[in-house]
Amino acid sequence: MLPRRFLPLMLLPACTLPLNSALRDWARQASFAVARAAPGEDAPQREARGALAAYFYALGVLWDGAPLNFQPAAFAPGATEPAIAALSSALSAASADTPPRWATNEVTSSRPTYEDRRLARLIRAADAPVQQLLLQLKTGAPPGEGAVLSRIGEGHGVLLANAARLSQRETERQIMAARDALSREMRRLPPPAPQLAGANDGPVPASLAAIFPP
Repeated sequence: MLPRRFLPLMLLPACTLPLNSALRDWARQASFAVARAAPGEDAPQREARGALAAYFYALGVLWDGAPLNFQPAAFAPGATEPAIAALSSALSAASADTPPRWATNEVTSSRPTYEDRRLARLIRAADAPVQQLLLQLKTGAPPGEGAVLSRIGEGHGVLLANAARLSQRETERQIMAARDALSREMRRLPPPAPQLAGANDGPVPASLAAIFPP
């Protein structure tokens, strides 16, 4: 048995490490960034922006362990883009993927491991349609806007590469770096005129509230 004087040192890291919030912070920022509507965009582009903004918002909801309550009928209604349909299917599966009873009793970490597994399944299912929709928006976009969209795609690639270890500190460091890179690109843009105002902070916009009702 270890001497009693060593016990506080063993407990110190678990007690002092701050809660990992990098994924939530990146997801909110990506939702806000992708919702910036460019002048003259057509309906398919606006639908792609709305779908992506809602998806990134959902990542933050799931990271917080909250119910998703995804409503497919309110998600890009009338859109015919296959990538949007694939994203809708991925969100529907994540919304229906509720923790089993045994998962609610997990106490080995600050986050139930089931939440990470559910997020990993969504990220893996959504990466291909997310990257396709980002590429669609980048086509013909101004250089600054294209750089922001590229950073979002790279950030989601980080999530995909680390989907099996979302709560680890090294993953947090990589996501924070992706968030900072996205912030730098966004600062180079003119003042925002977001299509879905408030996706980053504050009350949930009405459009998102319809897709993810309480």
